[in-house]
Amino acid sequence: MTLATHPHVRPLAAQDVLVYGTGVAIAWYLLYHLNQWMFASFMVSDQVSWIFLPAAIRMLAVVLFGWAGVLGLFLGALFTNQLLGEVPFITAMTMSVLSALGPWLAYRTCIQWFNLPDDLAGLKPRHLLILSAVGAFFICVPHCIFFYVSGISTSLWHDLIPMFTGDLVGTLVVLYAASWLLKLLMPRKS
Repeated sequence: MTLATHPHVRPLAAQDVLVYGTGVAIAWYLLYHLNQWMFASFMVSDQVSWIFLPAAIRMLAVVLFGWAGVLGLFLGALFTNQLLGEVPFITAMTMSVLSALGPWLAYRTCIQWFNLPDDLAGLKPRHLLILSAVGAFFICVPHCIFFYVSGISTSLWHDLIPMFTGDLVGTLVVLYAASWLLKLLMPRKS
């Protein structure tokens, strides 16, 4: 992907936003349910798991699709939260906003503070680790504060370590797999 065609530089057409956003929302939903099935024994609560594969969709969506990815994350999280049935709408909205904006802020922070490349093709394994850790932090801290303030959790710290770990592990697993796949499909030219 060249700088001229990167979604953070060139505005996307409305149909692209719709297609990418819908794709991200569907990917979120599917990975969420795959995670629930594969890692049910790792669940700490309805909102927290020691392994959370959909966390990677957050970073991938933002890196690949910019604001269309953020929109897809919001819609995917909102749809998932509402299907749980026990989450009030305002809680689902808040959690969805946190799930969508956290990775965008993490990504922009990583680009500025750590001088990371702005696409997956230029990322090295250490970059993936940095993106994963910063992404997990930008998701976990606001979520845990919200869980505590809203009464979902009785302790500010109870969910922090398992949520951070789950997001970090889930993100690393998927990002390293995506990086490996990209290297396989698009070898660098010498």
